[in-house]
Amino acid sequence: MFLFSRKKKAPLATESISKIRESMETLQKRQCYLEKKVEMEKEVAKKNATKNKKAAIMALKRKKQYEQQIERLLGAQMTLESQLMAIEGANVNLEALKAMQQGSRTMKTITQGMTLNEVDDTMEDIQEQMDIVNEVGEALSQGLGQQYDEDELLDELDTLEQEELDQKLLTELPSSSLPKVPTKAPGTGMEMTEEEKELEALTSSMQ
Repeated sequence: MFLFSRKKKAPLATESISKIRESMETLQKRQCYLEKKVEMEKEVAKKNATKNKKAAIMALKRKKQYEQQIERLLGAQMTLESQLMAIEGANVNLEALKAMQQGSRTMKTITQGMTLNEVDDTMEDIQEQMDIVNEVGEALSQGLGQQYDEDELLDELDTLEQEELDQKLLTELPSSSLPKVPTKAPGTGMEMTEEEKELEALTSSMQ
């Protein structure tokens, strides 16, 4: 004989829920059976109400007993239903707690190698690299073309502008004010060639 009995392991919530539902189903079946018995005894009492009062009274007594059993069944069903709701609620809370605990452990595992200083250093490194990228981008956008002396370019531009102005003045002068270019070679009386005409025109413009 054992002096100390082993403590029974508590059933799982799912097992208890299943067992309570089975019990409630059994009670409901028993209640349906008793309700039919009540109706049967009521019919017996009606039939014997005038011709056999003793049988009618016995039927009514049995009917009362059945009704009392139904009331007890209803009370038991209410207790089981309350217990079922409490267990289901507690089980939901337990599952939620387990999920929270698991999430907490996961977060600890993820963040255990992190420190605020490391995060700040990382952000500074990222900003530094971004600044370098921006500087490189600006340098590339300036192009690799040859650098020219700006004063020299301005002088050349002034020369071009003066040439353009001189050209406009020449085109605006009346044709009568320009020296006539002979079309015949001097002293020959012969018609000048195109080359001779061009040479003569250049000679006249230089005088």
